[in-house]
Amino acid sequence: MRIMYGLLIAIEIILMGICSYKAMNKKGRLAKIVFIYEAVAAFCGIVFLVYIYVPGITITTLCKSLTLICFDWILILLMYYTQYYTGLFHGVKIIKEAMIAFSAIDSVMLIANVWNHQIFTITEINDYEIVTEFVKTNFFYKAHFIYNYLVILLLLLSFMFMIANSSKFYSFRYEIIFIALLIGFILDIVTIRSQSIYDVSMPAYGIMCMLIYYFTLRYIPNELIENTLSLIIKDMNSGIVCFDNRGRCIYCNDILKNIYNIGTEYIDVERKEEYYNALEIADKENDFNALYEYIFKALIRAHVELATCPKTI
Repeated sequence: MRIMYGLLIAIEIILMGICSYKAMNKKGRLAKIVFIYEAVAAFCGIVFLVYIYVPGITITTLCKSLTLICFDWILILLMYYTQYYTGLFHGVKIIKEAMIAFSAIDSVMLIANVWNHQIFTITEINDYEIVTEFVKTNFFYKAHFIYNYLVILLLLLSFMFMIANSSKFYSFRYEIIFIALLIGFILDIVTIRSQSIYDVSMPAYGIMCMLIYYFTLRYIPNELIENTLSLIIKDMNSGIVCFDNRGRCIYCNDILKNIYNIGTEYIDVERKEEYYNALEIADKENDFNALYEYIFKALIRAHVELATCPKTI
């Protein structure tokens, strides 16, 4: 179980590193935020892996502090991500600056805790548990957890708002991120008093990180693509014909039908006359354009059948 859990965390770290690298090569503020977010999340995973597998009170205390620090800054990055992704939080600059200031102070106090133990102390380490005793009277102990849970609740409410007020093209992506964040939040609350090394909220947050990358920078709804292409084709002034991978016509617009007389009475006598005229021009004037045009029209007619060409995609 211990090996399997560590392997799961290691796989998530690698995947988050890949997501971070790919996001780094994208352009835009949102991509930059996703890149930093994925990088910090991957670093947090590495620290957590050291926390549960490298023995020693000092190193375990340091890794516990770094894990809590990472959560502070990940929440700030999630706030900025939500701002660029949903358009919310543009007018709360003072709140974001206060969050940064608190996280900076909290980071210093948590690093200092490695030596002064004013926030928590690691009292026992074994194969299944890392016993941590928090100083519940300490201000930063209370402030840290209140701050984290309030920010997560705010983010959940913001995604609920976007789900309720967005079209189905975008609400699906908001729903996925909302569900992942909610599951991680619930698991975190359920296991808050647990001393087990098997923190189930960590894999859940790791999955959320990968979902954020995919649905932000990779996922495009097929329905959105189809509707967009349909609108483009309808507004074009050129003839359009589409074939499937078996060579069958699946669509042609009215302009193409008019150009090549598809679906109209076009008797063989007229086709023969057009062919002979093209040959005569090619012979007398050494101009093969008319002949080429006739051959092209014949090929179009041979492949495009009115019954297999719907008017819309």
